Order: sequence, then structure tokens, then C-alpha cells
Amino acid sequence: MNRGTVYLVGPIRGLSYEEATGWRNQAKKELEDCGFTVLNPMSGKENLKDTEDIGVNLKTGDEAKNQYIYFSDIHRVNESNIILANMLPKSYRPPIGSMFEIGYAVAKDKTVILVTDDLYLQKHPFIEYTCIVVPTLEDAYTLINKIGA
Repeated sequence: MNRGTVYLVGPIRGLSYEEATGWRNQAKKELEDCGFTVLNPMSGKENLKDTEDIGVNLKTGDEAKNQYIYFSDIHRVNESNIILANMLPKSYRPPIGSMFEIGYAVAKDKTVILVTDDLYLQKHPFIEYTCIVVPTLEDAYTLINKIGA
């Protein structure tokens, strides 16, 4: 029985492949074992394994690639009823895509669980009044299990 669909949001740009996928692979296993469908924006991107810093080269303006990223991520938010946003991985680039996905999910009345140990994020009114904030991924898994269908 499917207990719901969870979309895994978090920094990608400015991280290594392992930093961007490690937590997502673990979350996918944990949540699928509990009956959830999990949507992962890093699925099918194994070609990036040797990349030290995943990112979009805005100078080349690869319009088709950028449109794909945008529309596929919007589709994943629309298909999910729970958004798990992990802001623990630190990147030297701001997680613009992740913050947009969180805002879009909130506007669509999705449940957003944000994982952070950053007090500024925890207390920012745009987070505090729209997201359920927890300090660890384990806390997020427990919460998702409680609220899942």
C-alpha cells in the first residue's frame, strides 16, 4: 500500500555527486521500506559521478537543459504530498532551486519538512510559519511515518 509520495529537496549545485546523492539514497531506502514512493531529482544522473562540483554553466545558456530541470522539478513537487527538504549539506552556492521548490510546495499546500541545524533558517519567518522544522533526517523519517497516509 502506498502511504504517500515524498520529494527529496536539497542543495545539488556546489556539491560533489556523493554529497548530493548520499543522503538521498539513504532517505529513499528508509522511506520506501515504510511504504512511500520517493522522487529523487538525482535519479538517472549517474554520469555526474566523477564531477567534483555539480552545477549549471549559466554562461553557455543551455536553455533546453535548464527548462528540463525547472519543469521536471515542478512536476515532482506537484506529484508529491510531502516535501523532505534537507538543508544540512552545505554548499558555497545558495540553494536557489531548493528554496524555490519549498516556496512552490507551500503555495500548493504541500507538507514541507525542513531538516536544518541552522538557527537562522529555523527562525526565519518564511520557514517558521510554512515548514515543519526538524534537526535530523531521522527525525524527519519519524515524522513522515506519523503523517503518511
